Amino acid sequence: MYDTKEERIEHAGMLIREIDQIGSSIRYESIRVLLEEMKRNLADLRDTQYLFDSGEKELIRLYDRYMPYFMDILKQYASLEVSGNYDAIQKSRSQLEQTLIMMNETIRSVVRILPQDEIDEANARARAEELQRMLEEQRRSVLK
Repeated sequence: MYDTKEERIEHAGMLIREIDQIGSSIRYESIRVLLEEMKRNLADLRDTQYLFDSGEKELIRLYDRYMPYFMDILKQYASLEVSGNYDAIQKSRSQLEQTLIMMNETIRSVVRILPQDEIDEANARARAEELQRMLEEQRRSVLK
């Protein structure tokens, strides 16, 4: 489990390196293209984490739940490619492509969520401050 912001940022970098290493052995262009997209998305996520402190629940779910499963699937696929079982490779490749598309969308959605949480919090704080000013003005006018 990656409890701190620094651990999650470090883990994102490790995932990028591991995906790069495994991806370099994969033969099929469609999978390599989707893996390159995933590395870019993870880099965006890592960089966004530097700037924002929110979205912890989504980050933990991604890093602790989804990414370990995905990495296992990717490693199994890479091993399957080496085996030369073309029927199994074909079936697995199609499933991996769909999984990669889904994972890339998930990572992009987490990237969008991180700043949104802080924007929502700032907006709520601004509304609360405005309400407090209005109440203070009403209180002063009643006391006069």
